[in-house]
Formats: sequence, C-alpha cells, structure tokens
Amino acid sequence: MTLREYLLAPASGIYRIGNLLHRLVATSGAREVPMPVISVGGISAGGSGKTPFVRALIELLQDRYALIILTRGYGREEPRDMIVELGRAKIPSPSEIGDEPTILARSMKGGIIGIGSDRGRLLHQIMQSRVLPPNSLVLLDDGFQHYRLARDVDIVMVDESTASERFLLPAGYLREPPSALDRADVMVVSGERGEAMAREFGREESFLLNVRSVNRSPVNWASGDELPARTTTALLVTGVARSERVVQGLSRCNVQVKKHCQFRDHHNYSEADVQQICKALAEVGGEIIVTTEKDAVKLEKFRELKELLYVLPLHIEIADEEKFATFIESAIQRTRKRI
Repeated sequence: MTLREYLLAPASGIYRIGNLLHRLVATSGAREVPMPVISVGGISAGGSGKTPFVRALIELLQDRYALIILTRGYGREEPRDMIVELGRAKIPSPSEIGDEPTILARSMKGGIIGIGSDRGRLLHQIMQSRVLPPNSLVLLDDGFQHYRLARDVDIVMVDESTASERFLLPAGYLREPPSALDRADVMVVSGERGEAMAREFGREESFLLNVRSVNRSPVNWASGDELPARTTTALLVTGVARSERVVQGLSRCNVQVKKHCQFRDHHNYSEADVQQICKALAEVGGEIIVTTEKDAVKLEKFRELKELLYVLPLHIEIADEEKFATFIESAIQRTRKRI
C-alpha cells in the first residue's frame, strides 16, 4: 500500500457508503422511458476505452435506429443542458459540449445528442419538445453510475487498468467495487486480467465480449494523410486520463517522442498553452505534434498548429461482432415488445 492509498483509504470507505446510498435512492425513482436504453460505462474513472467502443456501437446501430446519445460532457465550459439535432445544426465547439461528445457527434450521420448532468431530465426534455421516430434508441454514455435513468442493457468496460485497481476513489480510481459487475448485461473485456476480473465478478449469464484496442499509423488531423514510413521526431501533447497508452502506441510506430507535454484530463487549451507547446516543439527540434483525438478537437482551432497536428487513432476490434450484434438486437426487440 502506498502512502497516498494509506492516507486516503478512510475516505474511500466513506465514498463507498455514499455511493451505495445514492444508488439505492436513485434507482428507486429511476425514470422509465418508452424506448430502448443501452448504457455504456465502467467501474473505474477514465481511460477504459469507452469512447472508441461507443463510437463502434454507433456505427453498428445508426443505420437501423434513430439514435439519441445522452452524455455528461466533462470538461466543457457551458453549464446549461444542450440538445443538438445532428444534420440540422452545426456541431457546437468542444468548449460547449465537451471533447468526447464532439468525437461522438462527428461519427453520427444524424440523430440527436444531448449533453447534461441529469440524463433522465435531458431525455424528458427531448421527448417533450420533439416527435421522435418509432425506431428511436437511446445510448447512455458513461451511464453505469447514472442510476436515475432506467436502462434495458448495461454494457460495462473491463480492461487491464480496471483490473489492476485496488481502491475506490479517492485512494484509487475505482468508482465502484468489482462486485458491481454483477449488474452488467454485457462485459466488454480487454486483456487477460480484464477477462479474469469479468469472469470472477460478473454473472454467468452476462455476455462476455472480447475487444482489442488497435493503434494505427498517426494521421494528419487536417488532411487525414498517414505519416510517411520513416522515423519522425515529435512532441507528444496529451490531456487524457491515462496517457501511457498513447506512449505505448507510438512506440510501435516510426515516431521518436522528444518530449511529452502532459495536461489534465479534458483540459481546455488556451493561447498560453499553445505558446508553451510551440516553444517546446522548437526546443526539441520536433517535426510534428502528436496528440489524441480528444485533444485534437480542441487544438484544431489554433491556426499555428493546424499543419503540425497528427493524431494516433484508436480503434476497437470486436471479436465475434456478429454474435454481439444479434445479442443487442434481441435485447432491443424484447424491450419493444414490453413497451
């Protein structure tokens, strides 16, 4: 046990009791809605591959259903609830809706994305103000601990980092103890330790879905062109929860990272930050700036970085995707019959 864990362990105990009481109260009054609700979440804070998986789920479902994405929008500067009808209105800036909602919105062909802390209230606003198609389907982003909205399918991400955590917040990064996995209908697992954790704490009847994160060659954010197949010196810029994954991904590419500028998760970049980034790039003699998609959607507005920005795209490969699609479709149809 580290000193930090030792000092904060009592606070983690208080957090656990508070979370349990909150769940008991919130679930007793959970809002039911007349459409299928699929939640994607996790039991650890940040960095479990949730956003790439939600994007893969959007690609899987959006040709058959009118999607309504409900998301918290962490890190945004706009405090009020926002509802965006994609295709009819310009996608707001990341400072208004958050970096992850921006990525999800850009992957959608149409539908609605709602951003707010109370997703149940947000969905009620959407239902009251619009005539929704009969094939509407709700995707609740980061919803495993959002108990106020009832859901029909709970999908939970379980990766190596989650499996290595020992303590709840604030001593560690777990939002709930591993025993919470028995509420999951689908456990999306990556890595041997992630699968072992899912099998130990999940229900036997839960669907176990193996996935693999795949880093492709860095691409220029403005043009989409792949980085040439030669060794390139770079400045790495990240504002994500677990930047070590980006470092590991770059180690498999022809990119030599000269320096790593790290910012807090969901950081909103300022002009001063950009000056710091440009100064660091010049000092190390880097040719390009490599970053994540979450960071790129916020850095793209700075003209001095436009041609220099490269991203390391993160994609999810789903094992037995056809079987998973059948499982999800069956769950949706069962919900429709009940409604």
